[in-house]
Amino acid sequence: MQGLVAGIVTIALVITGRSLRPSETKFLISTGWPLAAVAAFPALWVLVQVLPLRVLAHPIWKSAEAALGHPVAGGISVDPGASVIALGQYISGIGVAFLSAAVAIERQRAEWILFALTAAVTAAALMMLARPATFAGGQTIDCVAMGIIIAGAACIRTIERYETRRSSPQRSVPVLVWTFVACSAALAICGAAVMLSATREILIATGYGIFAFTCISIIRRFALGAIGNTAIAAPALGAAILLLAYYPAERGTSSVTLAFAGASNASRIALSERVLYDAPLVGTGAGTFAALAPISSR
Repeated sequence: MQGLVAGIVTIALVITGRSLRPSETKFLISTGWPLAAVAAFPALWVLVQVLPLRVLAHPIWKSAEAALGHPVAGGISVDPGASVIALGQYISGIGVAFLSAAVAIERQRAEWILFALTAAVTAAALMMLARPATFAGGQTIDCVAMGIIIAGAACIRTIERYETRRSSPQRSVPVLVWTFVACSAALAICGAAVMLSATREILIATGYGIFAFTCISIIRRFALGAIGNTAIAAPALGAAILLLAYYPAERGTSSVTLAFAGASNASRIALSERVLYDAPLVGTGAGTFAALAPISSR
């Protein structure tokens, strides 16, 4: 499946690259190269972790040398195969991100993508409401939580098109009204699914996402100037800092990611803590948990 996804993304990138207009390509390059430079750093670091660098090699390879009785060209990664697979997944994810940006660079295509995402998350929310025991968990609840933001963006897009309908006479007012009703219904369905099935951690993250999205909408709609925009953005940043400062102290863990893992995963959190404490600054590569969990749990 991972190879199939990578192949589809590659073909889609080629088709999209050949279909973009010169003006769209120029704008995409001018805005995307800083993000591409930042995204390239993790990929390069994974490659460094896979290389047989004996100076920075993980101590597990020295133990393997002693057990096997001959030199082992180990690297930073505990599991080089898992690191290579993780690199492929990361590159596929970056490809999807740039493909989405290239397709959505034109306004009409961006609107269709927004509506398609709204329909997808609404379908996931309906499945959660119909069969919560089967779908209320994992990636489904995460998608539905993000669906609240997506459906809200679709509602705001429809309102903006209604306000600017005079500049585009071909826009039908009844169509815009029904579109707003449908987007509002999607927002309500996603909200109900999250309220009924989400954990406290997901509710907090969703609430913060709604708050940040509201701040962005206010900044876009009202010309408040630099001081006004800063005054609106400051509470969102302050709330994020308070969350990051509060949760590790409450959970008794040093990792922000593990702090939001949930109380039901207490044993896995404790095991993850032991693995992280032993990790050097250069990391241990992908697949570390699966490789070391049988050892650390004893």
